[in-house]
Amino acid sequence: MTCTQSNLTSGQMTVMTPTNIQSASLIGTRRLMVSDNPETLNSSSFNVTRGTLWHDNVNTSSTSVLHRVFGWHLNKTGGTVKIGLTVENLSSTNTIELQSVKREKRSTNDTSQYISYVGQCLAKGCLGGTLDTITPVHNRFGRGVGLVEAYDLPTDYLVGFLFEFTVARYSGSGNLNYHIRTVASKNTSDDLTIITSSPVPKYETHPRGSWSQADIAGTTQTYSIGQTSSFSISNNSTDILLNDSSSYDSSNAITNKGHYGATYRVTIPVNNTSGVTKTVRIRVNPRGGNYGGAAKIPTGTYGIPELNTTNPNVAHIMDYTANPGTTNAEFTVMHAGASATPLAVYITTI
Repeated sequence: MTCTQSNLTSGQMTVMTPTNIQSASLIGTRRLMVSDNPETLNSSSFNVTRGTLWHDNVNTSSTSVLHRVFGWHLNKTGGTVKIGLTVENLSSTNTIELQSVKREKRSTNDTSQYISYVGQCLAKGCLGGTLDTITPVHNRFGRGVGLVEAYDLPTDYLVGFLFEFTVARYSGSGNLNYHIRTVASKNTSDDLTIITSSPVPKYETHPRGSWSQADIAGTTQTYSIGQTSSFSISNNSTDILLNDSSSYDSSNAITNKGHYGATYRVTIPVNNTSGVTKTVRIRVNPRGGNYGGAAKIPTGTYGIPELNTTNPNVAHIMDYTANPGTTNAEFTVMHAGASATPLAVYITTI
């Protein structure tokens, strides 16, 4: 079980309208692949027997590459669909190995559980480092397609999954050259490794794409002791980083405005001119609708319980001890699938 972390406390209070975060950038070396389009598989969006939902491609002289794959799909085809993750080795000169494969997968047909049961669990497991370790169906292979894992998804069920793994050159020479795909078939007896087609056309506005970095670091404007401030992240303005234009296969990608599948480290510069230690209280509140996720703070990883714009509308992240001078309060969040963004970071002195 990957998401046993407890939730932060929540409540209701009057909050101010936030200011967009000052700056943010992508960090780290782990690639991110987001397969959330077509989110709903139906006769319009998935009008084939079998096909690729989304993909990524790597061709590098590096001997290993870190990956995160986030998937979010709802089966409305009227029958069971088989969904899986595959890796195709395109090199004829080396063998690749899938190493340290971890994942969380959850499915439900209860729409009220999309955030808390499915999305929040993926965020807790990823941010808390408690994803389940699995053995892929094929973990070492030469030229050809290997299957990581596959699921049968009944009609009217949603599946959310998140994988982290390393693709490494096990033997041979030459570049790592491989293709990753999320694939689906209406025939549950299908061997999913036969699916090597281009992705089905994008449908509606849900995100999909593949980017060279999976994590975000953002810095708010300086908070001064005694003030009340609020800063908005994943705001579709000052921190749009996972763009369709920067994705692999940019013409078929859709911008990931809500940063699904990514972690977001928030740094708050705190200016304390009082000459004595002060306590800064940090809360979060949703600005776009229902929200849930996970937060990593100095004491560990916790769930951000489902919040809305009325009650409960805030979750308590932490109380930060601010010594005299300028110091930095930091925490990291991951938005649950099905959550609405932006998310505001609300700061007061107590």
